[in-house]
Amino acid sequence: MGHKARFLRNIKLLAIFCYNFINVNQLMFSLYRILNLKYGKPMLKLDDFFGLVLEEERSDITSFLEAINVNDLINKTKVVKNISSKNGSDSPIVGVARRQQFIKMIKPLVNEDMLDYDSRYYSKEVNTSSNHDRRYGSEDKLLQIALIIASTKSLKTLESDQNIVNIKQLRDAAFLETRFDRLWEILSQETHHIVTAFRKGKK
Repeated sequence: MGHKARFLRNIKLLAIFCYNFINVNQLMFSLYRILNLKYGKPMLKLDDFFGLVLEEERSDITSFLEAINVNDLINKTKVVKNISSKNGSDSPIVGVARRQQFIKMIKPLVNEDMLDYDSRYYSKEVNTSSNHDRRYGSEDKLLQIALIIASTKSLKTLESDQNIVNIKQLRDAAFLETRFDRLWEILSQETHHIVTAFRKGKK
């Protein structure tokens, strides 16, 4: 076999390997997410939140779930599918269930130890050059999304709402319960009227 033929054969084999490798990895990644969601293990990584661009005036849950690629997985959870099938996907109670499932999903992440609050982070000329800065930025996006989804409010509204903890307070965890517990409490308070109306409607 000549050098040219051998070279072309090697290129073909490499192409087949790369194609199979990519497909297998995509399959394994999908299985990983499905299994982790089913058994309640950490499915999202902190890095998944790095660099996310969040619109300050949005509070709808779908856009945020799509940004981190978990919207379909949330919709396929047993709780959401069951409530949706009985009440319609547009029912307010389905929205509550989706928010609950997401807060449960990020519980391991939000309860991790976090870096101390840095008041100068967003004023730095470059804040993505070090692992420390990348981690801080990822934590901040995680906390922002968590607070938006738990409170049902936009970032802009949260800035002026004195009744809900802000990002700094959530990061500092200057309260007795865990961050997850505080987020769950906020979600329960902000969706209480929906849950109450739903329960009355079932009687």
